[in-house]
Amino acid sequence: MTAFTALPLGGRLLLAGALFFAALAQFALCLYRRLSGSTLSRRLPDDILFALLTFAAAYATAAAELNYPLPLPYALIAAVSALIIVRAVLAALRISRESREKLSPASVRQALDDLNTGVCFADGAGRIVLINRAMGGCIAALSGSYPQTLSQLREALSRAQTADEPPLYRLPDGTVRRVQTVNLSDPALAGFTQTTAQNVTALYEANERLREHNAALAETNEKTRQMYDRLADRIREQETLSLKTRIHDDIGSSLIAISELLAGGTGDMETQLAALRSAVSYFSNDLPAEPGTFADAQRQAAEMHAELTLTGALPPDPAAAELVVTAARECVTNCIRHAHGDRVHVAVTTRTGQYTVTVTNSGDVPPGPIREGGGLSMLRRRVEAYGGEMHTAYRPRFALILNLPEKEREV
Repeated sequence: MTAFTALPLGGRLLLAGALFFAALAQFALCLYRRLSGSTLSRRLPDDILFALLTFAAAYATAAAELNYPLPLPYALIAAVSALIIVRAVLAALRISRESREKLSPASVRQALDDLNTGVCFADGAGRIVLINRAMGGCIAALSGSYPQTLSQLREALSRAQTADEPPLYRLPDGTVRRVQTVNLSDPALAGFTQTTAQNVTALYEANERLREHNAALAETNEKTRQMYDRLADRIREQETLSLKTRIHDDIGSSLIAISELLAGGTGDMETQLAALRSAVSYFSNDLPAEPGTFADAQRQAAEMHAELTLTGALPPDPAAAELVVTAARECVTNCIRHAHGDRVHVAVTTRTGQYTVTVTNSGDVPPGPIREGGGLSMLRRRVEAYGGEMHTAYRPRFALILNLPEKEREV
């Protein structure tokens, strides 16, 4: 009599149940191998072991109930059942770990579904062969169902509110998607296309805010430009008024003094006549209005939010120095008004018998040759009256060039 037969009925049924659970664990392992894509050569031993366990469990159950002789000790049956169950669990864990570490159709599909970007692949006939959850959800929100063909996908997108212009679409959930379709370049996938729907909501909203900011900035710049224009006009008006006042005072005082001398008064007739000639010379541009020092011109430029700089030294002759200061002031005004710049640089170089003054500025490059207005025309007459030359250039940038002869200073 064997040890299995010597057990009571309950013990025999318990061992038969252990074999049944071992067969059930082996069946689960076989099923898991098949779902994970294992090859037939790797599945076959487990399939054979499952068949043997099923037969052993059925035979043990029959032997327990009908008192058939089973020539095995019960301890061996229990140990084998436990080992098979443990082996099945360990094998399933190993397969799960391997499936996470290698590519498989299931892992590729899971990776696509985890993407926030919608992805869809279609064959040459336009049938969708793979679509992830994000793309399917976008199209379902528009049409009510997942698309089956590429044309259905495009038809659903055509009903979306265009955020800016294709390929940007604003979906019902408020997100903005950039939809693009490209042909796959792999020769094995000739005719297949890939369509993506990238979530660009944050970028789109940031661009909208940037456009609004730029519009507000452009409006502010226009107001600033108009303010600079008014400021330049105001400075010109002040300069004109100052010139008129000086002419009035000089001519008036000279005429009064000359009248008194002609009436028999005392005084220096030559001095008064020289003062009168100086005042009258304003009308012929032979003598400029007092422009002030270069430092005064720099302060005036700073009031208009411009920077006036100097390289070199002003000519020692006061008349030439005044021409340089007048040219600098005129260029500051033109830089702000016409070139929309904020920096003017004056460079003075000395050669034998001549000073070369070059005035440049920042801002827009003139579109063509310089057309001299009232300020530059008056400056040209004064420079030529001094015996110098004036030239203008517009390429590669604006430049005003004065060639002034070196004259000895009067002692």
